[in-house]
Amino acid sequence: SPICPRCNVEPETVTHFLKYCPAFKDQRRLLRKNMGPDTEIDVEILGAKQHQRALFAYLGDTKRFEESHGDLAPVEQPEEEEEIEEGAWG
Repeated sequence: SPICPRCNVEPETVTHFLKYCPAFKDQRRLLRKNMGPDTEIDVEILGAKQHQRALFAYLGDTKRFEESHGDLAPVEQPEEEEEIEEGAWG
C-alpha cells in the first residue's frame, strides 16, 4: 500500500517522511537542530554532504528502514568532526 505505515494518513513519499509524517515529529525536531536553523528540511538535503551525518542520524532514530537495511545510525568519526546530537539509538 502506498499509504504511510506509521501514520496511515498520507501516501509515503520521501517528502512525507522527511517533512510531514506526524509519527516522526520528535526525530524531525532533532534533525532540524543538527542541521541548523537556516536549513530547510526537504529532498535537497539528500545529496548535501554537509548534512549526511544528521540525515543518517534521523534515519537511525526513526528506525523506518531498520528491517530492510539494518542500523543506519552514523558510524563514529574522528573527534574533529562536528558533534551530532544522538536520539534514542545512541
